[in-house]
Amino acid sequence: MEQKDPRSERTKRATALAKISDLLKKTVHRSQIVLIDSATLSVTEISKPEDLLDLPVTEPTDTAADIPALLQTALDYIATNQSGRTDVWLASDLRASDWEVASGRWENLRAAFSGLEGLRFYLLNYPSVSEDNLSVSVKNLRRRNGPEGTDLLMDLTIRRSGKTELPGTLKIPVEFTVNGTRTMETMAMEGNRLSLLGYTISLGGSEPRGWGRVDLPADSNGQDNTCFFVFGEAPVFRTTILSDDRQVTQAIRSAAESPVDSTQHY
Repeated sequence: MEQKDPRSERTKRATALAKISDLLKKTVHRSQIVLIDSATLSVTEISKPEDLLDLPVTEPTDTAADIPALLQTALDYIATNQSGRTDVWLASDLRASDWEVASGRWENLRAAFSGLEGLRFYLLNYPSVSEDNLSVSVKNLRRRNGPEGTDLLMDLTIRRSGKTELPGTLKIPVEFTVNGTRTMETMAMEGNRLSLLGYTISLGGSEPRGWGRVDLPADSNGQDNTCFFVFGEAPVFRTTILSDDRQVTQAIRSAAESPVDSTQHY
């Protein structure tokens, strides 16, 4: 919902909030307005429609939405407060991961909502996808000590949100910052996804722990252009074996003394 319209320079989230606020000002009189936050599922009672534009809970968030959980929270509120005639407004960019259409929760929600009278649903959908938006993520971050110093290893993924396959090769300047030190590398992406497993950054003789970030150039959605991470010394793994069978004990001990990852401490 943080994708910007290139003409208005407003995000989908800001556009939806402004539209709902304007509609409520024109149609709602002496009615209770309730906001359910998609990140925390918290319920906030609103005194007037224009407050929707200035609340902290309507600011951007990196948390994915859970549409079934949102509707369940709305259902619980309606049932608990016996709201009577109720309009439910939902703003979404229709990402499949938010809706979880295969979830078994939908059947129970349909049955519960169908038993309520005076209930209407309104969906403000913003399904358009920017063809030039890039996002970055980091997983499996780990340190590795070697003869030439310490390295930081990560699984780095850059995705393009466009529906059509990218022709040719896209050159992407990627900025890495580790403990305040910045480096830049131009990466080549073919298609809509670039995955680098075990991408290595040399830490040299720097501190054994710290923080870092990966930044992509500015595009239509600034929320997914940066990924933060922290790192530290690997913990010492300890194994305790409890068995009255010596053969079983020896087999487990042999496996525990032969770690798959030589960089870990056992």
